[in-house]
This record gives sequence, structure tokens and C-alpha cells, in this order.
Amino acid sequence: KTSESESDTDKTSESESDTDKTSESESDTDKTSESESDTDKTSESESDTDKTSESESDTDKTSESESDTDKTSESESESESESESKTPEEIVKDLHLNVDGDVDSNRNFYFSHDPRPFNAEDLIKGATVTERVIVDGVETTEEVEVDKNKFAFGLTDSIYDKELSPLDVVNKYKADNQDFAYTVLPLYIFYVDDDGAYAVADKQVYIYIGVKGDADLDGVSDAGDAAKVLIYAANDGAGLEDVYLYSNSNAAAEAFAWFLADIDGESKDQGVTSNKEGAAKSMLDAGDAAYILIHGALEGSGQDADWGNNVLPEPWPLYTKEITTWINDHNTDQTA
Repeated sequence: KTSESESDTDKTSESESDTDKTSESESDTDKTSESESDTDKTSESESDTDKTSESESDTDKTSESESDTDKTSESESESESESESKTPEEIVKDLHLNVDGDVDSNRNFYFSHDPRPFNAEDLIKGATVTERVIVDGVETTEEVEVDKNKFAFGLTDSIYDKELSPLDVVNKYKADNQDFAYTVLPLYIFYVDDDGAYAVADKQVYIYIGVKGDADLDGVSDAGDAAKVLIYAANDGAGLEDVYLYSNSNAAAEAFAWFLADIDGESKDQGVTSNKEGAAKSMLDAGDAAYILIHGALEGSGQDADWGNNVLPEPWPLYTKEITTWINDHNTDQTA
């Protein structure tokens, strides 16, 4: 029994020993778990570290990008500064205008109520324009193609007006309190390019402006003018010599008076040609005198005495047609 008891004791010891081993094994397992846990924590820590590194890397890239942007801005700023500090080209441009022909000899006759701008086609037969350009001290000169739409006219050699008309000239006389009968005056000729540079011709074109129907050139169209026309027509018809309407000593003034009195023909060469549609020649006669009287009666009664719309029947002579069409299209006041 004692031996059995000892045997039991030994078994108990073995059992305890196994238990201890199991405990040790569990302890080792716990340590392993702790180790794995530590490993996991280490991995997490490393992962966090990696993320931090990535974040820092992105931050560095952003800083580099911002730095590049700053450099670009600095570069642009330097470029602008250089551009501003660059000396601009010095450009000098002028024109020279030469008008061909003897402009003084042209019979440039106009009615005082004409609101149309002076037309270069009527006044200038030919011209040359030379352009001189100096860029940073280097000069070039060349002849340019003439565009008649670029001509303008003025009453002085320093001011031009592309819309200047006979009516404007008459109104200027009246504004300056000058009596207006008829006028002969020089128009200064300008050529104005697209850049605003202009040249003034070295010669002027002379124009005549008077009142339609004014045979005696006193600035009024009335019964006295109608009487002069009738006397002229009678003497001319009788074959008398040295018949004249206004002057036998001033050919230009005589031709101008003829033009004003030839109501339905508007001839500029004393009847040699006519500006009436379908007529080869023109003459002063009772018909012209009658129109002058009709115009005077309308004007005297305060009615519209427009030559085209209310006095002359159609077809109108050339200048009355052009003026009336202009007035009707532009609704222009033709009072002079």
C-alpha cells in the first residue's frame, strides 16, 4: 500500500509537472501573442510613419511647386519690368500733297443753299501724295495710292472739315455778321490718312457761292432779278452786240451770274451746254424769270420756297436734282 501510495504520489507529481509544462506553454503562448501584438503595433507605427513620410513628401512637393510658381511670377515680373523699361520706337510720319493742274481756272459754282459736302471729284482733277516715315532715325519715302475719299477742305490751312459744304460757308459769314451777296474764296485742300496724319496742298481751289436766281449778285433772288433776265433775253433775241447780264468786264462773274439765273438749265458756260436732262443747250428766257417770281412769292409769304420740291417741275436740272435728293434723304434744313 505504501508503494501504491508512493506510486500515486509520483503520478500526482507527474500530473503537476505536466500542469507546469502546460502553464509554461501557455505562458510562452501569451508571450508569443504579446510579441505578435507588439509586432502589430510596430507595423502600425511603421505604417503611420510611412504615411507621415508620404504626407511630408507631398508637402515638400507642394512647397517645390509653390517655389516654382514664385519663380515663374518673379520671371514674369522681370519680363514686364524689362518690357516697361524698353524704349519705344520713335515714329515720325508726314505727308506731302501736290495737286495737279491749274485749280484757279475751274468754274466751281455753287448754290448757297447746297448742304452737300464739297466733293473732291468736282474740285480736284489729279493729285499725288508722298508719305515720309522715320522710325528710330531711319527714313523711308514713297508715293501712296490716292484715295479721293480721304480729301477734306478747310477755310484756313490749319483746320479741315470733311463735311464742309457751301451752306456751312454762308452760315459762317452770317455768324460773323458779314453781309453775304456772293463770295469767291479759296478752299484749302487737305489729304488725311487713316492714322490722322494730313497734308495741305501748296495751292488752293477757288469757289463761287451765290443765291440761286440772283442775276445781279446782290444776295437776294427777287423781282429785280426777274426783270434783268427779261431784259437780257430781249436784247439777246434782238441780236444786239455786247449783251451781258451782270458784267462785260469780268468773265468769271458774268458766267457765275448766268449760272444763278438759268433756273431750269444751270449752265456753267453761258448756255453752250445745259445741265437740264435732254437739253443740249440752255438759254435765259421768260421761263427763268417766271420761276424767280414764283420763288420770291413763296418766300415772301413765309411758305417753303424749296426750288426742287415747290418751284421747279420735274425733270429737275442736275444740281437741283442732287441737292433736293440729298435734302429729302437727310431731312436737312437748307436755310441760308
